[in-house]
Amino acid sequence: MKKIGFIIVSNSFKANFDSFINEISWNTDKKCFNLLSSEALLYFLAYKTKDHI
Repeated sequence: MKKIGFIIVSNSFKANFDSFINEISWNTDKKCFNLLSSEALLYFLAYKTKDHI
């Protein structure tokens, strides 16, 4: 069995994101997900590729 999650990327998130998280957790089989800002994604990609350039 594979665990499949997903990442939600946005340039900003609203402070009250609880209802969306609850909706996904209760109404889908997806229990693993991350909220990631677009800026954080860019830093992560730069870090992961710095030695390959």
